[in-house]
Amino acid sequence: MPDRTTGFATADHRTYPLSREKYPPVSKKKPAGISYPYDQLTESALEFIRQSKEGPFFLNVWHWMVHWPVLTRNGELLEYYCDKMGQPFPPKPGDMSLPGQQNPYFAAMVTSVDWSLGRIVDYLQKTDDPRNPGKKLMETTYIFFTSDNGGAERKGREIISDNFPLKYGKTYVEEGGVRVPMVIAGPGISRGSQFDGLVSQLDYFPTILELTGSPLAAHDRRKLSGLNMAPVLTGHSGKVVDAGGHERTHLFWHFPHGRGNMKSSIRDGDFKLYQQPRTGKYELYRLYEGGNRKDLEESIDLADDPAYEPVVKRLAGKLESELLTHDAAGPYRNPNYRDKRLPSATIVESVFELPGRRAKLVLEPAGPAIAKAFVLYLPAPGSKNVPRGPHGRGAVPEPGAVQIGVRMPVELGADGYSAAATIPQEVAAYRFILIDTNHFQIYSNVEVVKGD
Repeated sequence: MPDRTTGFATADHRTYPLSREKYPPVSKKKPAGISYPYDQLTESALEFIRQSKEGPFFLNVWHWMVHWPVLTRNGELLEYYCDKMGQPFPPKPGDMSLPGQQNPYFAAMVTSVDWSLGRIVDYLQKTDDPRNPGKKLMETTYIFFTSDNGGAERKGREIISDNFPLKYGKTYVEEGGVRVPMVIAGPGISRGSQFDGLVSQLDYFPTILELTGSPLAAHDRRKLSGLNMAPVLTGHSGKVVDAGGHERTHLFWHFPHGRGNMKSSIRDGDFKLYQQPRTGKYELYRLYEGGNRKDLEESIDLADDPAYEPVVKRLAGKLESELLTHDAAGPYRNPNYRDKRLPSATIVESVFELPGRRAKLVLEPAGPAIAKAFVLYLPAPGSKNVPRGPHGRGAVPEPGAVQIGVRMPVELGADGYSAAATIPQEVAAYRFILIDTNHFQIYSNVEVVKGD
């Protein structure tokens, strides 16, 4: 929308016509409810269920809401929240800057997602399941409702929302960035039941396999990071356990980006530990004690308290082990940073040799050596389509297929100052990525190659 304060959907709008049906919320102005603009994602989801209900189906609905840009085409819904928040309608142009949860655009977007889910649930409740006579689809369908990350609080000068009492929000590993809604409904799950243990969205895949009776070989199951939550959901267990029957004790996060939000963290029992990679400093917070909230706001740092030194040491060891096990990357130093205090590696030679399609580079021997190195396969310069497999962009490549845009290993010279790789015939361009011994990340130029 070029101007989010006007141009709202109308009954005869060509792309977003308003519904004839009325839906909540209701108000004195609209006692019968309001109309909602046509939503292609919701309609596509409903059509998919209609076409697929004769057999088992899997529907993955990912709304663009709630996301930037914060706006709505539903003028009646926006007016409802402007009235509720004591703000003028239409809002004045410019950023919404009132603190807390006073952004009517954001509120309208959240309600629109609720409305969309309500449409889907309503259809499931009213529609017979052809495979189970006497039952509605709602009785034989599992629904997972969640968010990919914590709510965004700001965008530039715009105040979107406030995640209090949780600390911070999207792009942070604090509780406001990683603690998200998770509501699961379906056959065998008791209405209103609650589980307070540690779970992750990585658990969805093995859980769905279990709930749907889908077999998975033991050697494949061992490759999964997630755990099966089905026994907890169906009330057969009070713990999420691994294949060996061991209860999950911790989860960890790694976000090597930004400045203030660049951290790694681990949640273990009542505690959450943070590591700041730029300084190596730790923070420790006790979120719970005896099953009750203690410091969910993460306001009391216990890392320097001698009484908690054993906790810091134990969790720091666990976090370091997880980061090493999962080959967590970065953050790395920028060789172009003008005030850098350490020297960075310098590439003095980069060649591509035919025949053999051998790519080689050499570093200045007086500088830092190579600690790690990769080669990145790239599409031809100017190409708009980035192939990722035989089924097109984004498809999972077949085993052994060339993977464009994926870091591949290289051969390091014995002295640590050279690297080499054989570039596959299908690759049109490449570049090296190096991490030197001073932790700087170095990129070679993009090299365009020709066939033998």
